Amino acid sequence: MRTSHAPMYDFRRRWASLGIAAATAASLLLGGHLSRAEPAGVDAHWYEAAQILVHRPGEEVFLGLLHPAAALFEDTFSLEGAAAEHRQFVATLENQGVEKVTHVVDVLLAGTEDPDGEARRALVGLAKRMTTLDVSSLGPADQEAQRAYFDETLAKMAPTTLVRMVLERPTVVLRYGQCGASEQRSCMLAEYRLNPLMNLYFARDQMVTTARGVVLGRMANPQRAAEREVMKFVLAKMGIETIYEISPDARLEGGDFFPAGERAFIGQGLRTNAAAIREMLDHDVFGTREVIVVKDAWQDPREMHLDTYFNLLDVDLALLVADRDMPDCDVRRSVKCLKADVWTRNAQGTYDLARKDVDFVRFLLEKGVRVLPVSVEDQGAYGINVLTIGPRRIIGAEGVSEAYKRALAASSVHATWVRFDNLRRGYGSADCITQVLRRRPPK
Repeated sequence: MRTSHAPMYDFRRRWASLGIAAATAASLLLGGHLSRAEPAGVDAHWYEAAQILVHRPGEEVFLGLLHPAAALFEDTFSLEGAAAEHRQFVATLENQGVEKVTHVVDVLLAGTEDPDGEARRALVGLAKRMTTLDVSSLGPADQEAQRAYFDETLAKMAPTTLVRMVLERPTVVLRYGQCGASEQRSCMLAEYRLNPLMNLYFARDQMVTTARGVVLGRMANPQRAAEREVMKFVLAKMGIETIYEISPDARLEGGDFFPAGERAFIGQGLRTNAAAIREMLDHDVFGTREVIVVKDAWQDPREMHLDTYFNLLDVDLALLVADRDMPDCDVRRSVKCLKADVWTRNAQGTYDLARKDVDFVRFLLEKGVRVLPVSVEDQGAYGINVLTIGPRRIIGAEGVSEAYKRALAASSVHATWVRFDNLRRGYGSADCITQVLRRRPPK
């Protein structure tokens, strides 16, 4: 497969592009928090979760708590509480048999203990790219001198400080001022600003993992645009090949994607647009016979991604919010009614439009998928945004109704409920905060 946007390299070339030699890459992959790289790829959403990438929220979230709406949060919350909930969630994943839970910060820090090592130099480079040094008000000679001083300072920084720079994205604005008691001595003054990655803990959104591998997306909101560079660095350091990168003119977020065996579902709505889906179809990244484009005309932030109103629990069982569980869209004429386009793969490896604007609910029934309707109230409690960790095995946010729990049990779904009282106020729950990089077929 050839693309005009992002050619496919093996992991050694990806490491080289970050300034890390293959020998160092291999040692990092085999030591510390990393292991020998396996190809990323997910054939079906209900397969057993084997490796999950997460990011525990830290100090980079703080400023978003001061104005939640501007940070794309639903409400303010306790940062300490969110971190504690995340730790408990990770412990639950491990207790439920997930083989490996990988943390973004662990990957960033891996191999950086050597002050002269290539992994550390690569982290310095990322930290520098995520930091702005504004010397525009200085004279030419001082601009050059201050840039050199900044580089010298970066080279001496502790790895944890470099990671904080990556996550908090500081800006340092330098200007001339008067210093000293008499205010007669000229000196350099600085103003400091932060533009942190407040939403990075929603690790599902920056990419999608198809049967073929990882596709790096493009975030719909400018507040989140810089997250993709961090995740691109992390994937490369893990030895995971990015098979395609969505172009700057398109928008793709991971919450809109579900692999489902011979087919894949992808939502087209508030956060993922038709241009991105067209690119994915044209470049054959799905690895499936069919691609189902689920078109959301409502486009409301309460159901911003496909996984906020639809989810797959098994080959023959899906969740769908009750007020979208309606066939015969042409009759009902509701903006919440879902239609879908069905694309089929041809011999040339591209996709042809086979069916347009089919009723999504009828399509599911046609394919033998039973819909379990979820009340609007339980959807609002993130009852659909559960993480499927195996066939009819889910982890979700506590707070849904007992009636919903009984309905799941009646469908032989084993559910584990954890507290997400703080995490979910960022506008997401168990599915949103995980990127499942590998799944295994059930035994």
